Amino acid sequence: MSKQRKSFIVHFDSLNVLDDLTNDQAGLLFKAIKSYHLGDDFKLDVLTNVAMSPFRNQFDRDAVKYENLCEKNRLIA
Repeated sequence: MSKQRKSFIVHFDSLNVLDDLTNDQAGLLFKAIKSYHLGDDFKLDVLTNVAMSPFRNQFDRDAVKYENLCEKNRLIA
């Protein structure tokens, strides 16, 4: 991610994956989400990495939407 944002969205329907993870894996997933937004590397086991994939994709889509909105606002100003 190019710019450090102060927040991000976790969609409620994405949280169902937590039901299929152990508490340790859910904790790792949460730490991986944090690391992803800070641009840090984070090692995950295979299952937790698979669980992280939809979050990563959604965060990337949200970042593009946010950048487009910022650009639109700059043009309006």
